[in-house]
Parts: sequence; structure tokens; C-alpha cells
Amino acid sequence: MNPLNQLTPSVRYPLVFQKILKWATSRSQSIAQRGAWLTPEATKLALKLGVKEPDKIRIYSAHDAMDIGDEALSRLLKKFGFSTSRTCGITLFHSIAMNPYCNSNLVVLAHELRHVAQFEACGSLEFYLNYYLMEVGYFGYGKGPLEVDAQLASTNNNNNNF
Repeated sequence: MNPLNQLTPSVRYPLVFQKILKWATSRSQSIAQRGAWLTPEATKLALKLGVKEPDKIRIYSAHDAMDIGDEALSRLLKKFGFSTSRTCGITLFHSIAMNPYCNSNLVVLAHELRHVAQFEACGSLEFYLNYYLMEVGYFGYGKGPLEVDAQLASTNNNNNNF
């Protein structure tokens, strides 16, 4: 057995991971139904950041966009370092939830679009979340390779010029 498999949340904490995955799947579907399409400029940015299917992306920006909706899950995610009160965006495959105070920030949009490209490369919500949470557990929130990649891609000056 691959020793890295022992670090994956789906193996170490299957019930917790299933709860997170169920929430993420439901939230992704909700955003897909209520979210807005990308603007032509944002579509160009998405393509520049490696997104293969920008036409599938929906962005939902409202005061409840960052609400987890489950107090126990919210407390659990805070243990991983997630704080929805400080978070500008959450990407769940082609669905992006944006804090309305951040939705005009191109750096935040680029960061979330880079996560979309990462999701596409992984191929599924389940695989990406498992890998992402493994990185958070190992490196800490914001320090794993997926987050560092999104941070670097979003702060690249070339991306701010559509």
C-alpha cells in the first residue's frame, strides 16, 4: 500500500470525508443552478489560467455564498484552517462561491479560476477534495502545493491584463 494513502482523509476519516463530500456536492449543484456565467473577460482569464471548460463555470456571489449551513461541519472545517468569515471564495469544481466583498477583486477571481483548472486536471470533486484536504493536513492551510499554485497564478501580473 502506498504510504501516502494513509494520509488521505477518505482513508483516515471516512465518515468525516463523506460528510464534507456530501456538503461539497450539494453546494456545487446549488451554485451551478443559481450562479452567473463568466463574463467574456473572465472567460479569457480562465483560459489563460488553464481552465479547459470555462463555459461550465458558475459564480454565486451573495451574503449567504460563504455560509456552510451546518454548524458541526463549519467547526470541523475551522480546525483545518478554513474560516468563512475571512474567505473570499470557495471553488467546488466548476462552481465558485464568492464573498460579495471580494467579487470585484481580479486576484481573487484568478485564484479561484486556477482552482477550477486544478479540479479539471484531477477529474472529480471527490479526488480533488481528498487530495486538497491531505495537503492541508500535511502542510497547513494555504501552504500546500495546490494553494501555492493558485496564489502564484493569481498574482502573476500578466493575468490581471485580460
